[in-house]
Amino acid sequence: MASVVKNVCNEVNEKCNIKESDDSEDTRFGQQVKQKPMNQIRQEAEERAYLLSVANKDKDKLHNFIRLVDYMTIEVLVDINFASVKTFMDEMRKERKTGLFNISINEQQMMFMPDEEEILDLI
Repeated sequence: MASVVKNVCNEVNEKCNIKESDDSEDTRFGQQVKQKPMNQIRQEAEERAYLLSVANKDKDKLHNFIRLVDYMTIEVLVDINFASVKTFMDEMRKERKTGLFNISINEQQMMFMPDEEEILDLI
C-alpha cells in the first residue's frame, strides 16, 4: 500500500514540473525547423497551462488522499483485530469437560495451564 501511495505522489509531483516548452534551442541547433502555425502554438500553450493547473489541483489534494488511505488501512486493521477477538471469544465460550484455563498459585511459583502451544492447538 505504501509503495502505491508513493508512486501516486511521485506521478503527481512529476506532472507539476511540466516544462513550458518541449522544443529547446539546443536540440534544434544546425537543423532546419519548420515553424508551427500560430494557432497550433497557442492551442498547445493553452493545453499545457490547463494540464499544469489540473496537476497543481491534484497536488493540493494529495494530503487528503494520503489521509484517506491511512483511514482505510486503519479500518482494515480494526476489522481484522475484531474478527480475531470474536473468534477467540467464541472458542472460550464453547462448553468443555475441563475448563479452558487453569491457574495454580503456590508460594514458589505460579503455573498456568494449558500453555501457549496447547491454547493455539485448541483454537
